[in-house]
Amino acid sequence: MAIIFICFLSLNHIKASPQQPDFLIIGKDTLELYFLPLEHLDSIKLSEFRQDLIANKENSTSSLYLWREYQALWRLENDKLYLVGLRNNPNSEKILKATFVDKYKNNRVLASWFSSRLAIAKDKVLRWDELFSRTYIKEEIFDFKQGKLENRKLVENYIKVENGIPRLTKEQAEKVIIDRIKQINLPKIIFRYWVTIDERGKISEVKFDDYEKFTGLSTEQFKDMQFDIVKWNGEPYKETIFMEIF
Repeated sequence: MAIIFICFLSLNHIKASPQQPDFLIIGKDTLELYFLPLEHLDSIKLSEFRQDLIANKENSTSSLYLWREYQALWRLENDKLYLVGLRNNPNSEKILKATFVDKYKNNRVLASWFSSRLAIAKDKVLRWDELFSRTYIKEEIFDFKQGKLENRKLVENYIKVENGIPRLTKEQAEKVIIDRIKQINLPKIIFRYWVTIDERGKISEVKFDDYEKFTGLSTEQFKDMQFDIVKWNGEPYKETIFMEIF
């Protein structure tokens, strides 16, 4: 849902701007959260929240880095996820009371609508979509059902394979693929490729512009290449790399 929301907003901007995160409080730590649990509300309640947000907006200037116009503050306490406020918003309590009514108690509301996954960083960023969503080399995963924590675990999203080709960055993988393509006898024109590395670290698909089909390039030329494995928030991940070769 969060990804869909961000993608929808990006259609209204000529150039996408990286978006600021929500925050998750665990004990004494306040951590960046690149997930949007509020966007998991049902459509009616989400519409009400946005209307209450607009009705209580004091600053008419919107930030390119905060299209949703709020940063929610969350707290994990007693294995439950609570919405405890809206960061830097003087009308936070008023907005949350208007939206959640009697469910807003003791300056917080249980995120009973949220049945999904959150992740927080335990290492450097491994991949991000250059807008909002990201995954880290190591991270802690939290799985919730109706706002209650069901599972919490540490995961590693970069898995080294014996004799595997390093790809901690997209650029590492891109360089290796370009070098392989250049070994193939291609016409001296510009080529644009979309190469997909699948969950096993193997190149599973090669796409290119229609007029370039005569090159005969296919996954067969890459079948011996084994890359290290990349996951996204602990889940299998296919990565498509775009490149232009002159």
